[in-house]
Formats: sequence, structure tokens, C-alpha cells
Amino acid sequence: TVANVTGIGLRDAHDLHLEPPFPNPSSGATSVRFAFRLPEAGPARLDVFDIRGRRVAEVPARDYPSGSHSVGLPVRGIAPGYYRVRLSDSQGRQSSRAGPPRSLRLSAPPRKYDDVSSGDP
Repeated sequence: TVANVTGIGLRDAHDLHLEPPFPNPSSGATSVRFAFRLPEAGPARLDVFDIRGRRVAEVPARDYPSGSHSVGLPVRGIAPGYYRVRLSDSQGRQSSRAGPPRSLRLSAPPRKYDDVSSGDP
């Protein structure tokens, strides 16, 4: 699901910019949200790569108006680990050119243990 958002503290309106993902680390979340800004209307896509450079998830390209946006990415089924996230637009610009590449840490949900007591009943 994609929704417009406002007031997320982004930089210059002429930059293609990707905010840090939330939650990060994911701590077992089923989806992660990304906020981004496009300087002009047009198609944009979000890709997630593992440490070997393989694309493991994507938000396919679609048309967005210029401005701030937020998109959710389902992460269920993606192994825990560190991932690189890249936003790109139809002009070939990528978010990593405007600043450091964004990373995402997916972690397994906390384990639940049965309450085991010691001693005689």
C-alpha cells in the first residue's frame, strides 16, 4: 500500500532521497516502511539487495507525483541479515548518489520460551 506523507524532514526538494527504513532492525516485523522524496513526477522503484548483490525484494516501478511518499515492503520470508536498499527513478538517479547507501537489518522475531520451573512440584 502506498500513501503520501508530509513533514518527514527531507532535504532539498531537488534531491532523490530515501529515509532510513522503519522499523530497523525489523525485530520480526512482517513489513518495513520506507519514506522517500522525488524531485519530479515519474516512475520510481525500490530494490533490496543481500550482501552478495542479489535482489531479494522490490517495490516495482510505478508513477508517483513529485514530493514525499511512503511505501510498505513485506519482508516475511526474507532471511534475517543485513540488506542494502536502493531507490531509483526514471532518470537513472539512485538514492545512494545523494548520500550514503541505506541499509536494512532484518532480524528473526524474539523466541518464546515455555515457563519451566525447577524443583519439586
